[in-house]
This record gives sequence, C-alpha cells and structure tokens, in this order.
Amino acid sequence: MSSIYIYPDNLKAKATLWLWELRDVAVIGIGLLISVLAIVQLGLVVPLVVTFLYAFLSIRMEDASILDFMRNAVCFLFLKQQFYEWRERLNNTKKKERRCGQSTRQLMGLEEITEYSLKTVGGELVYFLVKPDNLSVLSMEGVRGRVVALENLLRGTESVRILALNSRESFERNKDWYAERIQHEQNSALCNLLRQDAQHLDDIQATTASTREFAFLFQLEKRGGEDVRSQIARLEKSLRDQGFHVRRAGEQDIKRLLAIYYQQDVFPEYFDDFDGERWITQNG
Repeated sequence: MSSIYIYPDNLKAKATLWLWELRDVAVIGIGLLISVLAIVQLGLVVPLVVTFLYAFLSIRMEDASILDFMRNAVCFLFLKQQFYEWRERLNNTKKKERRCGQSTRQLMGLEEITEYSLKTVGGELVYFLVKPDNLSVLSMEGVRGRVVALENLLRGTESVRILALNSRESFERNKDWYAERIQHEQNSALCNLLRQDAQHLDDIQATTASTREFAFLFQLEKRGGEDVRSQIARLEKSLRDQGFHVRRAGEQDIKRLLAIYYQQDVFPEYFDDFDGERWITQNG
C-alpha cells in the first residue's frame, strides 16, 4: 500500500487557513467574540467594524496582504532610517570590471588549447573531423548502414556531441558596407561597380551555401592508469571501426572551429596565440 505525501510549494511560507494566516485567524476570532459581547452588552458595533476591516486588510494573496503593505509603508516613511544599496547594479559593475581584466580565452571559458585537445572549465575536450559520405551515390543498404553506424556510436558513447558548422566565410559585414556605400555614392559608375561587387559576394555564398564541416566532440574522462593520448587513440579506433572517415583535430583545427563557431567570418591560414605574434617572431 503506497502513501501519498503532499508538500506545499513554498516550504518557508507561514501556515495559512483559507485566505488568512493562522495568527490572523486567531485575531479575527477573538475580535468577533469581543464584537458579539460589545453588541449584546453595550450595543456598540465599532468592534465589529474594526474586526471586519482587519479581516479585509489581512487577506493574503500570493504571500502578501494589504496590511503588510501598510506596515511596510509606515516603516518606510516614519519609523526606520532608510539605507539603500543597489546590489544588482553593484554586482553588474563588478562583473564588468572583472570581464575587462580577462583575456579572450577566459571570457570563453577556455583554459588551454593543446596539440590534441581543448581544456575548458568544464573538462577536457577532443575533436574528430569527419569526412562525410556522399549519400546520393550510396544504395539504400549503404545509407541504412551509415544510419546504423551513427546509432551505434550514439548508443555506445555517453559524452559524444556532433558539430555541424559552416566551412565558408560569411560576407554579411562586407555586404552591409557595400549597401551603405551605395547609398552615399553619387557617381553612377562607382555605384554600378559596387553593385557588381555585392552581387559577386552573393554568388559566392550561393555556390557555397551547402558547404558544411562536421566533427565529433568527446569529453575526456579521468581514468586511473590511462593517459590522455591512449584514451584519444581508443576513441579514434572506435570511430574507424564504425566506418567513419575521421582524423583528430590538431591545435590549428580547434582554433579554426572556435573561430567559425564564435565569429563565422575569420578564416586566416594560421591562428596566433596572441595578436601580432607571427610578426614579432619574424621581425625578431
């Protein structure tokens, strides 16, 4: 035989009966008793009016009553010295000050980009770049086999995530600049050239609209006796056993994936750890 337990939504709330707290119910009951005695013995209805007024003011809706508001207003205006501290604004200011002193990696929650993984505040991540199959040339059995392989991968691994990213550059900012430039340009010949440049960017985006890059993302687990490289090798072998054409993402691959994910229009051939690092190295 099972038991049913009913708990209130707010465990810290005071006990209530109907629309009043138990304390208010007791005050109203005593007030009604005094009112009856006053009417019978003295013929006075004032206690009854006061009791009904108190009952009305103490009605509690959503853990608040008119009496509470009046009590707080009296304390606010007359009884207590007022002191204000804008905690939310102070907290936001402190957060902004802390963010101003942080690096880009700290703002992104990244600790270190190694040659084989990405260390974050939530754990160490490893990426495997996937070479997708052309499903249009596969038979139905081949497509079904690829689906089964993906099901087996998702079922057998708890920490796997799939990334599908644009592997092309975004020209939205360039197109916005062309549009603004055309509006202010008075030379018709230059306007025509600007429109052709903007159309060229549209053509590039149209031809590369279906270009995608896929990756498997695993969170490495800390296991006794197994180093990171052995765990990565085991993951790569399990992917290849399922028939996936993958390669482990290196340091530059991880930086490129982060650049695509966060900004989508930064595609240099090489990513520096610090801005201008390559120029200092070359000139030095």
